[in-house]
Amino acid sequence: MIIAAHQPNHLPNLGFFYKMMQVDRFVIFTNAQFSHGDGWVRRHKIKGPNKDIWLTVPVYSPRRDQNIRSVLIDNSHKWQHRHRKTLEMTYSRTSEQEALGRILDLYRQPFERL
Repeated sequence: MIIAAHQPNHLPNLGFFYKMMQVDRFVIFTNAQFSHGDGWVRRHKIKGPNKDIWLTVPVYSPRRDQNIRSVLIDNSHKWQHRHRKTLEMTYSRTSEQEALGRILDLYRQPFERL
């Protein structure tokens, strides 16, 4: 049996899913300490028409020893609306409209934690 673990990522890339497909058991490790830097747990970079665009989920200031799973999202910002609009403007003319629609639907759900 092959087991792999990975920290959660905001909008994980294809490598995340490839890793998942190569193993018998895949564990998303949320007990890891939240990185206070600009890690991939709360942000993702997409290709824009002229330059890369960062999509960042705002969070309340976490404690130094806080686990990823307990970090609270700061929903006082309209981050979901901004992310949806950015994704729509960037990818609306692609051939992957079904996939884009599914991603945009995720942004319509309320989230409290990363």
